[in-house]
Amino acid sequence: MICGAKIKYKIPIIGAIPVYHDGESYETLEFNDYILSQNTPFQVTEAYRAARVFLQKLPAKEKPCNIYAVTSACPGEGKTITAINIALSLAQNGCNVLLVDLDLRKPQIRNYLNLQNNSGFISYLAGNQKYVDILSLEGLPLHILASSDAHSEPAELFASGPLEALLTKLSSNFDYIILDTPPLDSVIDAAVLSDII
Repeated sequence: MICGAKIKYKIPIIGAIPVYHDGESYETLEFNDYILSQNTPFQVTEAYRAARVFLQKLPAKEKPCNIYAVTSACPGEGKTITAINIALSLAQNGCNVLLVDLDLRKPQIRNYLNLQNNSGFISYLAGNQKYVDILSLEGLPLHILASSDAHSEPAELFASGPLEALLTKLSSNFDYIILDTPPLDSVIDAAVLSDII
């Protein structure tokens, strides 16, 4: 997976992650095998480390922390795994990181990381709840905001205001916020998010 395309879009390439799943769609795989761990192939671990280094060298924004969205063209290309592994790599390097699952039509981060159910995130974005639960990954400065519920029209939630206010509030507590967003080819959600971050 290549993050960015310097020639066509005039943005820097921050990493090239080798494919290591024998041509299967990521949607058909056991995801625990693809989360960075001691069992991850060396070349894959190094690719994520290189992506982390390049990400950290990008010019700092004026906001308290850098917020990056991870997306893909089509479903099944591994964007959620990429978002998780970039967040893990940053946290393993001592950065305080928040990973947010904004693929609300099909939220998966909670499942991939075996986290407890959290049904309050969508209620918060809809204005029906005054707080959200942020989970911590044991042993690392990695925090996760993930939903166990799906929503059929998240673009309306994103545009309504609470998400931008939440990210602004949380940005003072983290070095990086990584957003897992939906694929671009079929829904408008990631494009709406680009106006927020």
